[in-house]
Amino acid sequence: MVLSVLLQVQVTANVTLLPDYDEAIYWDVSRNCHETGYFYRSMGDRYLFFDHPPLFLYLASPVFYLTDEMAGFRFVVSLFSCLLIALTALLASRLFGRGAALPAAIVLAFNPLFLFYANKAYQDVPFCVPVLLAFLAAFAGQPVRSGLWTGAAFLIKYFAAGFAGFLWLYTLLTGPSGRRASLKFAVVFVLLASLWPVAGLLLDQKGFLGKLDYWNEMIRPDTLAAVKSHPVASFGEYLQSIFDRLTTLHVLLLGAGFLGQLFRLKRSKLEVRIVLFTVVGYVAVLMSAFALRTDRYILETLPFLAVLTGGTLARMGPSRWLVLGLVSLLSPWVVMPGMTRMPPLVTPYYGEPVYEYARSVEDAAAFISEQMQPGELMMVNWNGPRFGYFARRPYRFLYISTNLASALSEIDKSDAVVRDHESGGWHLPYLTEDEIRQVEAHLDRSFDSRAFGPVRVYVRRRTGEEKS
Repeated sequence: MVLSVLLQVQVTANVTLLPDYDEAIYWDVSRNCHETGYFYRSMGDRYLFFDHPPLFLYLASPVFYLTDEMAGFRFVVSLFSCLLIALTALLASRLFGRGAALPAAIVLAFNPLFLFYANKAYQDVPFCVPVLLAFLAAFAGQPVRSGLWTGAAFLIKYFAAGFAGFLWLYTLLTGPSGRRASLKFAVVFVLLASLWPVAGLLLDQKGFLGKLDYWNEMIRPDTLAAVKSHPVASFGEYLQSIFDRLTTLHVLLLGAGFLGQLFRLKRSKLEVRIVLFTVVGYVAVLMSAFALRTDRYILETLPFLAVLTGGTLARMGPSRWLVLGLVSLLSPWVVMPGMTRMPPLVTPYYGEPVYEYARSVEDAAAFISEQMQPGELMMVNWNGPRFGYFARRPYRFLYISTNLASALSEIDKSDAVVRDHESGGWHLPYLTEDEIRQVEAHLDRSFDSRAFGPVRVYVRRRTGEEKS
């Protein structure tokens, strides 16, 4: 576990120049959980964050007693990853005997995709912990406890609803008492999971229902296909991005382990079949037109694949240690043929413009932090969460302004404006080129500016008259 965490931190150091956009949002909300007790997002007047249920963000918030740096927030996820490795070993032991426990733990702990995300401020690794606890409880004949853990997982990510379906099916098929057990599981899960919509409706009914409408719009196939700002806009590129992460020695081993159990399906006990069906069902949904296109969501299957692979390796005898040793040592560094993305522990090559932009964001945010007084408002063109993190300031977005009048109105409310798009220009999709020039002229009359590479910061003048 310790070695896995050390490698996770090394991965982050190698491949991360700036906090990810979503990481900065989660850091901000968790920090507000610590400071105010509410899951606010620091945008303008602040609003409740309904993108995900906030249980993990509350669980991580005590770290802010020690530090408000992103590294501390990420380390909380690494601690969850240690617990997840232990639970993976426990589940493998439960299904295949003690001989499968250590191979399963090693397969997960040194998987490149796991290493890549286990030290990132996302909910995926923490989410897997209650999910595995729910499966362990169900396999131990404890439907109430399984429902509690599945409900807790739902309070971290909505994906728990899918896993709840497979657990309900398992409890239903366990024997003469299956109907009663499945009913207990369902009631407990629904009661606990319903805390989230009840809390959302009580705290901010309009905001919560608005977010539900947003998600309903986002999962429509035509909407997904039309998302232009998404880094993967075509299905072919989506498949390529997954292939890039998965065609490593370690993940090919997972595939072999899965197939090894699939070929023994008829001889497998019900628990193993449920795990197999869970993996197949989850991946089928992920690859469908309704899936949000990111390879990070593969992570939820890795503990189950590691368990199945541990069971396959346990039948190999002493030779499994040679396979495990070679794969675990080599795969984080070895590039597979045909890959377009390097394994995480190979420092990727970034062109100088990428390095320059990362330095510019940090330098510009430091300048804003020095220039702005507490309570003053920062208007960011594009990368609001990252500037909010580095400058430790609330922010608003300029790019969402739908016309010139609204853009100028937002600027007039601001004490600092940041032009921070990677192109070095403005990203104002609703404005014409002439209107963008009017925005710049308006800024020149009331703000002083300073350039940091492709980033430019406008700070409102505090003395003297405005330019004519």
